[in-house]
Amino acid sequence: MMNVLWRWLARLLGIRKQQPFASPGLPAERGRARPRSGADALVSPWRIYRIYVHLSHLLLRNEKGKVVDIGVVQGTVPDLSYQLSIGNGSGKGFETLALLLADVSERMQNTQVESEFLRLPDCGAFKSMDLDLDRIEHIDVSLAVDE
Repeated sequence: MMNVLWRWLARLLGIRKQQPFASPGLPAERGRARPRSGADALVSPWRIYRIYVHLSHLLLRNEKGKVVDIGVVQGTVPDLSYQLSIGNGSGKGFETLALLLADVSERMQNTQVESEFLRLPDCGAFKSMDLDLDRIEHIDVSLAVDE
């Protein structure tokens, strides 16, 4: 009886029954949803890295927060150059840091660096300085995982 009364009242007030939100998990036994684990991100063939320039060093940070020194920057703003320790790349004649970072990211996209990145030691010196790397000039780069 109450159910009929509620439906009549809902029609009178113009309330429509809304469907519940879809659960993010996969269907499990008896129609229950199982929450997704964080493992989905690990199967991606791509990794996101961020490249920074700080105190004439090129730094690379992965999505887990590991920061490594991948090279050096030399020169002044109208004529910058860099030398990478990963992939043995170099470049010169850049007018701005943004152009230099774009070239570094392009070079790294054309090189398989994942295995080399794992061998490099963590840069504890930059972590101990309480440096907020995201406040300095940087560029994000997506790199394919080595197979």
